[in-house]
Amino acid sequence: MKTRYITPLLLALPLLGATAQTSNKSSLQRAVTIEKEFTPIVQDASKINVMPEMEVSASERPDIKYTEWKSARDEAPTLDTLAAGKGGVEAPDHQRGYARIEMGNYLNINANAGVRIIDKSRDQLLLWYRHNSTNGTLSYLTDNEKTHQRRNDNKLHLAYTHTFDRATWNTSAYYRYNGFNYYGMPLYDVDKNRLTGLSTTTDQQTVQHYGIDTRITSKPNRHINYTAEISYRGYNSDLGLFYGQRGVLENHLSTRIDGNAPLGKHYNIGVAVGMDNLIYNRTARENYTVLHANPYFGIEKEHLKFKAGVLIDLSIHDNTIFRIAPDVQLEWEFEKLWFLYTSLTGGKTLNTWEKMSTVTSYVDPSSPMNNTYTPADFTVGLRTATFKQLHFTLYGGIKYSIDALFDYRRQYIEATGTSSRLTRPVVSFYAADAYAWKAGFEIQYNPRDFFHAHLVWEHNEWRNKAGKQRILSAQPRNEWKAGVTVVPIRPLDISADLYFADGLGYRNRVEGMVDYPSSGNLPNIVTLNLGAIYRLNKHIHFSAQFNNLLSKRTDLYYGMPAQRFHFLLGAGVVF
Repeated sequence: MKTRYITPLLLALPLLGATAQTSNKSSLQRAVTIEKEFTPIVQDASKINVMPEMEVSASERPDIKYTEWKSARDEAPTLDTLAAGKGGVEAPDHQRGYARIEMGNYLNINANAGVRIIDKSRDQLLLWYRHNSTNGTLSYLTDNEKTHQRRNDNKLHLAYTHTFDRATWNTSAYYRYNGFNYYGMPLYDVDKNRLTGLSTTTDQQTVQHYGIDTRITSKPNRHINYTAEISYRGYNSDLGLFYGQRGVLENHLSTRIDGNAPLGKHYNIGVAVGMDNLIYNRTARENYTVLHANPYFGIEKEHLKFKAGVLIDLSIHDNTIFRIAPDVQLEWEFEKLWFLYTSLTGGKTLNTWEKMSTVTSYVDPSSPMNNTYTPADFTVGLRTATFKQLHFTLYGGIKYSIDALFDYRRQYIEATGTSSRLTRPVVSFYAADAYAWKAGFEIQYNPRDFFHAHLVWEHNEWRNKAGKQRILSAQPRNEWKAGVTVVPIRPLDISADLYFADGLGYRNRVEGMVDYPSSGNLPNIVTLNLGAIYRLNKHIHFSAQFNNLLSKRTDLYYGMPAQRFHFLLGAGVVF
């Protein structure tokens, strides 16, 4: 998963830390991609991002950060994220809170606010809210036929942190309400009279996410360090796959304990254990449990970080019983500011509805999905910051997964005797044993505080293990990202970025009594965006964002058009 301008709000950072799972399968310094409050999405069917973060000198001025409400494909595989631009303001440490609203065409609205209710040395209580909505009319790629896209997405998050003398306790709770319609080109041209009184209209789907977690972490010491966490995540979809069918109710209870002990000055040994319990209602999916263990040995010296371990998963009522994968990671500074890094890892990924609905809101709300097992994921890379103003990262590798998930649009009629019923046109996922070649580089150039430029290339090509054919999926084969930010005068920031992607494909399945699959290629994506932020003073700012300036037509998925040229105008305040 990858980010471009996806920087969580400063107020939300402790919340994210409180909600993130602590499997601790990596003790090395690795890139962690966070899409705001969302858990990282299914890696096996998405792009692979292993580039470590680079420390780049920042301006002393507090910067304004952006949310993830991006242009289509901008942040694949979250392909259905509305193209409503960037928004959100970061509250500096000395400020108590923030609020911001943006509005634009297609009736796009972004709003977010947060406040430090308690902000003391030992106690912090944080509350924040986010709203994103759209109610626009879009045209199909193939003709001038219109479709209506509606979405109303809201999230409320509360987090509390208490610092003890020898440990830190975090607890948080959240609630998300997401209402939307299954818009887009119908995949099945059916005579409605054949249906048993069921409507084919696009009802309003309602999906709710909610959860609570608590975690305690010891402060670093010479004896034993530990982290213990228990969390609950719930998912409830109102509508099911078939018209007239209820959606699924999913309950996910997760427990994690990680303990390690130093062995002298540079060595440590530890083990992380955990358990996931999945409980379902209104679905044929069977309840199941997965037990995890990750024993490891680590070395950390001035120029060397190394970890050697093994990932063990034991499943109950989830098809495969026992899975094992390596967990080996290395980072070596062989010359001053020249780093060689490599990893060989893997493990089991739980493809829950809650997780997959962050990949796409339009996921099949009733049909179970396979969990993914990765026997091996190998990466090797080189990075350097030896040049004061230029930072460079280069990497490559290969990944192999069993039951990797790949997206496709799906709709069919189920015939039973003299009656039949129709499914909604959803995005589903099929499982395949597949491998992917990955490669990429990133260049950052920062000659002055008032100028920043970057260039990123990433290549991911998934192929079927059996036939070696390239898997057609909405994931691009190559992605290019280029951007520049300038500060012509002190109160004003101007940014421009260009995104290009090729090698996108699609797979559709339309069924009657027989399965009729279709597939093909999607057009390349070219997106040009321009934004500006003007700070009236240290408390008030105004913003403008213009996305898809070239007004290119793009599909989120085949037959699901994205917004063309769109803009957002907004204002915000920190207090």
